[in-house]
Amino acid sequence: MKWHEGVLKKIFIPLAVGLTVIVAFTRMYLGQHYLTDVIVGAGLGVALAVLIGFAFDLLKDKEEWLIVLAPLCLIAAVVLTVSGAEGIENVMTVLGGYTAVTAGYFIEKKFIRYNVKSDRWWKQLIKIVVGLATVLVLKECLKFAFPSEQYILYNYLRYFIVGIWGVAGCPLLFKLARL
Repeated sequence: MKWHEGVLKKIFIPLAVGLTVIVAFTRMYLGQHYLTDVIVGAGLGVALAVLIGFAFDLLKDKEEWLIVLAPLCLIAAVVLTVSGAEGIENVMTVLGGYTAVTAGYFIEKKFIRYNVKSDRWWKQLIKIVVGLATVLVLKECLKFAFPSEQYILYNYLRYFIVGIWGVAGCPLLFKLARL
Protein backbone atom coordinates (compact mmCIF):
# COMPACT_ATOMS: atom_id res chain seq x y z
CA MET A 1 0.00 0.00 0.00
CA LYS A 2 1.32 3.42 -0.97
CA TRP A 3 1.51 6.16 1.66
CA HIS A 4 -1.35 8.18 0.12
CA GLU A 5 -3.68 5.16 0.23
CA GLY A 6 -3.04 4.90 3.96
CA VAL A 7 -3.74 8.62 4.38
CA LEU A 8 -6.99 8.17 2.47
CA LYS A 9 -8.16 5.34 4.70
CA LYS A 10 -6.98 6.79 8.01
CA ILE A 11 -7.81 10.47 7.59
CA PHE A 12 -9.98 11.33 4.62
CA ILE A 13 -12.71 8.69 4.91
CA PRO A 14 -13.37 9.26 8.65
CA LEU A 15 -13.31 13.02 8.02
CA ALA A 16 -15.81 12.70 5.16
CA VAL A 17 -18.11 10.46 7.21
CA GLY A 18 -17.89 12.84 10.17
CA LEU A 19 -18.73 15.88 8.05
CA THR A 20 -21.65 14.02 6.48
CA VAL A 21 -23.08 13.21 9.92
CA ILE A 22 -22.60 16.81 11.09
CA VAL A 23 -24.35 18.19 7.99
CA ALA A 24 -27.24 15.74 8.50
CA PHE A 25 -27.71 16.88 12.10
CA THR A 26 -27.46 20.56 11.23
CA ARG A 27 -30.12 20.17 8.52
CA MET A 28 -32.47 18.72 11.12
CA TYR A 29 -31.48 21.26 13.78
CA LEU A 30 -32.17 24.14 11.40
CA GLY A 31 -35.57 22.66 10.54
CA GLN A 32 -34.71 22.11 6.88
CA HIS A 33 -35.32 18.35 6.99
CA TYR A 34 -36.95 15.68 9.11
CA LEU A 35 -35.14 12.60 10.37
CA THR A 36 -36.88 10.54 7.67
CA ASP A 37 -35.50 12.89 4.98
CA VAL A 38 -31.97 12.42 6.31
CA ILE A 39 -32.30 8.63 6.56
CA VAL A 40 -33.73 8.29 3.05
CA GLY A 41 -31.09 10.68 1.66
CA ALA A 42 -28.29 8.73 3.34
CA GLY A 43 -29.70 5.45 2.07
CA LEU A 44 -30.02 6.77 -1.47
CA GLY A 45 -26.50 8.22 -1.29
CA VAL A 46 -24.99 4.92 -0.15
CA ALA A 47 -26.99 2.94 -2.72
CA LEU A 48 -25.94 5.31 -5.51
CA ALA A 49 -22.29 5.15 -4.44
CA VAL A 50 -22.38 1.35 -4.47
CA LEU A 51 -24.08 1.27 -7.88
CA ILE A 52 -21.63 3.74 -9.40
CA GLY A 53 -18.70 1.84 -7.89
CA PHE A 54 -20.09 -1.37 -9.40
CA ALA A 55 -20.54 0.34 -12.78
CA PHE A 56 -16.95 1.63 -12.71
CA ASP A 57 -15.65 -1.85 -11.85
CA LEU A 58 -17.75 -3.38 -14.62
CA LEU A 59 -16.67 -0.84 -17.26
CA LYS A 60 -13.01 -0.80 -16.15
CA ASP A 61 -11.17 1.72 -18.36
CA LYS A 62 -14.30 2.55 -20.36
CA GLU A 63 -16.12 4.39 -17.57
CA GLU A 64 -16.79 7.34 -19.85
CA TRP A 65 -19.53 5.19 -21.39
CA LEU A 66 -21.70 6.00 -18.39
CA ILE A 67 -22.77 8.81 -20.75
CA VAL A 68 -25.58 6.48 -21.81
CA LEU A 69 -27.35 7.63 -18.63
CA ALA A 70 -27.28 11.29 -19.72
CA PRO A 71 -30.26 11.02 -22.11
CA LEU A 72 -32.27 9.39 -19.32
CA CYS A 73 -31.61 12.45 -17.14
CA LEU A 74 -32.72 14.78 -19.92
CA ILE A 75 -35.88 12.75 -20.52
CA ALA A 76 -36.63 12.76 -16.77
CA ALA A 77 -36.16 16.55 -16.67
CA VAL A 78 -38.56 17.08 -19.58
CA VAL A 79 -41.17 14.70 -18.14
CA LEU A 80 -40.99 16.41 -14.73
CA THR A 81 -41.30 19.82 -16.35
CA VAL A 82 -44.31 18.82 -18.44
CA SER A 83 -45.98 17.11 -15.47
CA GLY A 84 -45.88 20.35 -13.50
CA ALA A 85 -44.81 18.55 -10.32
CA GLU A 86 -44.27 20.79 -7.32
CA GLY A 87 -40.91 21.28 -5.60
CA ILE A 88 -38.70 19.72 -8.26
CA GLU A 89 -36.10 22.50 -8.39
CA ASN A 90 -33.48 20.41 -6.59
CA VAL A 91 -34.23 17.39 -8.77
CA MET A 92 -33.67 19.53 -11.87
CA THR A 93 -30.39 20.78 -10.42
CA VAL A 94 -29.16 17.23 -9.85
CA LEU A 95 -30.34 16.03 -13.28
CA GLY A 96 -28.65 18.96 -15.03
CA GLY A 97 -25.43 18.48 -13.11
CA TYR A 98 -25.35 14.74 -13.68
CA THR A 99 -26.04 15.08 -17.40
CA ALA A 100 -23.20 17.60 -17.66
CA VAL A 101 -20.74 15.50 -15.66
CA THR A 102 -21.34 12.37 -17.73
CA ALA A 103 -21.24 14.25 -21.04
CA GLY A 104 -18.28 16.39 -19.97
CA TYR A 105 -16.33 13.38 -18.74
CA PHE A 106 -16.91 11.62 -22.05
CA ILE A 107 -15.80 14.71 -24.01
CA GLU A 108 -12.75 15.24 -21.81
CA LYS A 109 -11.59 11.63 -21.92
CA LYS A 110 -12.20 11.12 -25.66
CA PHE A 111 -11.19 14.50 -27.11
CA ILE A 112 -9.45 16.83 -24.66
CA ARG A 113 -7.31 14.27 -22.79
CA TYR A 114 -5.95 16.74 -20.28
CA ASN A 115 -3.19 15.53 -17.94
CA VAL A 116 -4.04 17.07 -14.55
CA LYS A 117 -0.53 16.68 -13.14
CA SER A 118 1.69 19.74 -13.32
CA ASP A 119 5.43 20.06 -12.96
CA ARG A 120 5.06 23.08 -10.62
CA TRP A 121 2.98 23.56 -7.49
CA TRP A 122 2.00 27.09 -8.49
CA LYS A 123 0.43 25.81 -11.70
CA GLN A 124 -1.79 23.53 -9.62
CA LEU A 125 -2.72 26.48 -7.42
CA ILE A 126 -3.60 28.61 -10.47
CA LYS A 127 -5.80 25.81 -11.82
CA ILE A 128 -7.63 25.46 -8.52
CA VAL A 129 -8.24 29.19 -8.16
CA VAL A 130 -9.21 29.78 -11.80
CA GLY A 131 -11.37 26.65 -11.92
CA LEU A 132 -13.29 27.48 -8.74
CA ALA A 133 -13.63 31.16 -9.62
CA THR A 134 -14.94 30.54 -13.14
CA VAL A 135 -17.40 27.90 -11.99
CA LEU A 136 -18.74 30.13 -9.19
CA VAL A 137 -18.97 33.22 -11.41
CA LEU A 138 -20.69 31.24 -14.14
CA LYS A 139 -23.15 29.73 -11.65
CA GLU A 140 -24.08 33.13 -10.23
CA CYS A 141 -24.28 34.92 -13.59
CA LEU A 142 -26.50 32.21 -15.04
CA LYS A 143 -29.07 32.92 -12.31
CA PHE A 144 -29.91 36.09 -14.22
CA ALA A 145 -29.97 34.42 -17.64
CA PHE A 146 -31.99 31.41 -16.40
CA PRO A 147 -34.19 32.46 -13.45
CA SER A 148 -35.73 29.26 -12.07
CA GLU A 149 -38.85 31.15 -10.97
CA GLN A 150 -39.68 31.74 -14.62
CA TYR A 151 -39.33 28.21 -15.97
CA ILE A 152 -38.37 25.11 -13.97
CA LEU A 153 -36.25 23.63 -16.78
CA TYR A 154 -33.90 26.61 -16.29
CA ASN A 155 -32.43 24.91 -13.18
CA TYR A 156 -31.51 21.98 -15.39
CA LEU A 157 -29.94 24.23 -18.05
CA ARG A 158 -28.03 26.35 -15.54
CA TYR A 159 -26.44 23.40 -13.78
CA PHE A 160 -25.79 21.64 -17.08
CA ILE A 161 -23.78 24.64 -18.30
CA VAL A 162 -21.89 24.99 -15.01
CA GLY A 163 -21.16 21.25 -14.93
CA ILE A 164 -20.00 20.99 -18.53
CA TRP A 165 -17.68 23.96 -17.98
CA GLY A 166 -16.23 22.44 -14.81
CA VAL A 167 -15.67 18.99 -16.28
CA ALA A 168 -14.68 19.77 -19.89
CA GLY A 169 -14.31 23.55 -20.31
CA CYS A 170 -11.76 24.12 -17.55
CA PRO A 171 -9.52 21.23 -18.63
CA LEU A 172 -9.62 22.51 -22.21
CA LEU A 173 -8.72 26.03 -21.01
CA PHE A 174 -5.85 24.67 -18.89
CA LYS A 175 -4.58 22.53 -21.76
CA LEU A 176 -4.60 25.49 -24.14
CA ALA A 177 -2.87 27.64 -21.51
CA ARG A 178 -0.30 24.85 -20.92
CA LEU A 179 -0.97 24.69 -17.21
